Amino acid sequence: MIRLATITLLAVSMLSCGGGGSGSCGKVEPCGGAVVGTWKAGPTCANNAFITMSFEQGLMDTCPTATVGGIRVSQSGTVTLGADLSYSASIVDDTSVSFTIPASCNTSGASCSVLAAYLQESVSGGTASCTGLGGCTCTLSMSQPQSDTGTYSISGNSITINSATNGSTGTEDYCVQGNTLHLLQVDTTTNMGPMGQATIDTDETFTRQ
Repeated sequence: MIRLATITLLAVSMLSCGGGGSGSCGKVEPCGGAVVGTWKAGPTCANNAFITMSFEQGLMDTCPTATVGGIRVSQSGTVTLGADLSYSASIVDDTSVSFTIPASCNTSGASCSVLAAYLQESVSGGTASCTGLGGCTCTLSMSQPQSDTGTYSISGNSITINSATNGSTGTEDYCVQGNTLHLLQVDTTTNMGPMGQATIDTDETFTRQ
């Protein structure tokens, strides 16, 4: 029972930085640009191979025969980047994931409804449903509000956010095209696209207000 719940909670944590597919995903390279202003969150997309591989790896560490059905992520809210290098954000990430855990991983014999109830209690702001006998096919949906303030810095085509809320520091590549800001996670291996460009793993878009 706890083993099954651990699988799904691990999967949710892996989804916090990306998800969902899009026809435009992976087509914007890091290019830098002027970021000062208030930006409204738009579509979030990811290289399907990357997000599926990451998600399935998390599942397979505990249940080698688990499979991923679908992943969808959307975001709303705004990010403000000041001329004084101040940063603030109020974002909501909405995530939905479906997956199947076969009976071979359900060593306790817990029912799928029991697993769903446990997940419902364990994931703040989420809803869970699981169906099946022995093995379970589950759908987990959750909404994650994120509010943060701090500072930022620019170096070349990268932006670094220093959070005053939790003390963390994170760096992403970025590109401003017209009124659209792309925050990018770039494949750091030698995996290149068909035209020799870097492979983009995730792309979060924002529109200048």
